[in-house]
Amino acid sequence: MSHKKPKAVVDYRAAVHALRPLALNGKIPKELFVATMKQNLPEVPKAPAAYIREIRNLRSLLSNGKITEEEYEKKKEDCKQITNTDIIVEYVDEIKCKECGGTLIKFTDFTSSVIFSECESCGTKLEVKIKDRTPSEPIVLAKADTYREYEERIDLEHVIIPNNVTVIGGAAFWDCINLTSIIIPNSVTWIQARAFCDCESLSSINIPDSVIKVGEYAFKNCINLTNATIGKGMSNICQGMFCGCKSLTSIVIPNSVTVIDYRAFSDCIALSYITIPNSVVSIGEFAFRGCTSLTDITIPSSVTSIGRNAFFKCDNLTNITIPKSVTSIGYGAFHYCTNLTSVTFEDPTGWCVSDIESVHSKATNVDVTDPARAAKQLKKTYARNYWHKE
Repeated sequence: MSHKKPKAVVDYRAAVHALRPLALNGKIPKELFVATMKQNLPEVPKAPAAYIREIRNLRSLLSNGKITEEEYEKKKEDCKQITNTDIIVEYVDEIKCKECGGTLIKFTDFTSSVIFSECESCGTKLEVKIKDRTPSEPIVLAKADTYREYEERIDLEHVIIPNNVTVIGGAAFWDCINLTSIIIPNSVTWIQARAFCDCESLSSINIPDSVIKVGEYAFKNCINLTNATIGKGMSNICQGMFCGCKSLTSIVIPNSVTVIDYRAFSDCIALSYITIPNSVVSIGEFAFRGCTSLTDITIPSSVTSIGRNAFFKCDNLTNITIPKSVTSIGYGAFHYCTNLTSVTFEDPTGWCVSDIESVHSKATNVDVTDPARAAKQLKKTYARNYWHKE
């Protein structure tokens, strides 16, 4: 007969202060309060609500330039000691007082291997040993298809998704701030919206060829993601897929992709170069907005349209070639590309600008035969206009 898992109220700040050295030394997983030497360690509940709220507030301050990256990291660490006084921790097995049989245990002190406890019913002193476990050990999950299945789980660091999983649910790993790596098997065909949003410790991702669909903002604000590989099953880099991945330096886009969607790489400030394959026909609105390190990009001859603000504030972009296949360039596509000095139109004839994207609006012919002049017109003179071929 199975027993209901007991719950114990612990002093969160005291526990974090005492157990953090154990986590850093690989003795226990981060934020994990363990009270058993038996088979498995317990699953950790979600981080305290106050902690998550404070982290999100810090992210907002960072994105608005009100605090530096160093201040953000320090304040994030400090948050672990200023959140809720009490949290609820679930144990795998009941821990009963030998004197009175009570199950509510009060934590009183900690060492490197023992938690000293006290029965709240009769005051009997207890010692519970901590089972060693290296935080880097991968965790194999049973499933991942439920909406917000593992949201805000602070114990997840290295995760393996089993090969019977076909769908990674919406926001499944949202705000798993300690998740550094995840292995996605070839069985997965769909990664739903915001599945890994705000996984700020995730450093790399490999999307297998089996995946044919990725939902919007799937990897948004994975701020330590440095490289990503997209499988050959995908035809669309979805809306906001890597938006705000400010450490992303390289990415491989396969020839199966035809559309780079709205805000796909927006604010990827470390992205200095990207190769767009010949399969792509459309570069969406705000696709590379704010990619301030982008110095070189080749637009292939397959592209027919460049969306509104597609390269807005790519201020280190110096030159670009517009292939003859392109027939429209959206409003502000190269606005505030301050260092853009050369734009070569492979077919400079028939270009005109309009105030709005309508065939009925009054159009003005534009001379783009000179690359330097064309650059000035795109980034400044006619930056706020819709460009199209007559």
